[in-house]
Amino acid sequence: MADPIIRARHIAHAFPGATPLFDDLALDIPRGQATVLIGPNGCGKSTLLSILTGIQSPNSGRIELEGRALSAMPAAEIARILGILPQSPEAAEGLAVRDLVALGRAPHRRFLSLWSEADEAALGRALGAVDLKDFANRPLSSLSGGQRQRAFIAMVLTQEPRLLFLDEPTSYLDIAHQLNILHLLTRLKAEDGLTVVAALHDIAQAAQFADHLVVLSAGRIVAQGAPDAVVTEAMLTDVFGVKARVKRDSETGQIVILPIGPDHGRHLRSVPG
Repeated sequence: MADPIIRARHIAHAFPGATPLFDDLALDIPRGQATVLIGPNGCGKSTLLSILTGIQSPNSGRIELEGRALSAMPAAEIARILGILPQSPEAAEGLAVRDLVALGRAPHRRFLSLWSEADEAALGRALGAVDLKDFANRPLSSLSGGQRQRAFIAMVLTQEPRLLFLDEPTSYLDIAHQLNILHLLTRLKAEDGLTVVAALHDIAQAAQFADHLVVLSAGRIVAQGAPDAVVTEAMLTDVFGVKARVKRDSETGQIVILPIGPDHGRHLRSVPG
């Protein structure tokens, strides 16, 4: 892979008193593409996202961000390159949408500095990107689930990152809001050259959204590459313990997964993560 934006090598990690989660894991994140992590519950998706972003340090190994050791970079500099949206983001009670989104400018502002024209322009671009300009002065609590998620994405976008990490960004949303979020991320990738890394629960959505699909199982990468090559009936049985048919829609060309039932002959393994 030419010029990955993130390169991880020899990553090993274990929680105290637990079976090692990762052992000599290696992963490259391609620049300007959408990389999606999938795998059964407890396979290590969230932990890997935390390690790749520097939130959590591995027991051993090296993460490089744009060719530099992540561990040696100042936190403010990292925050100007990558943005992070956790699985269940929270905000202070009564916060307005505009005020939430403005929090994302912190990496670009000095202590006690005044709000600048550049800050205001970045905030306006972020609200426009998620189609929430008309909701800027509304309380965050008055928004629907999908609108709230877009507001949190706007907060991250005001950082003006080149790389965006999202942990289960469509969780707890109905299907329409799930698709709206994924379409928004696809547009940001295409129009702004944003690199996106996400952990997703829905395999079919992951296959449609991803350029690069990474399958984790019991702390190991068992498959990665283009969704066409990765999403197979054998993989679904081996990794997720389900029997399914994998088809391609004749009209859209998208991958369609038709679950048949559990594979009772397979014992699902999982580790904390």
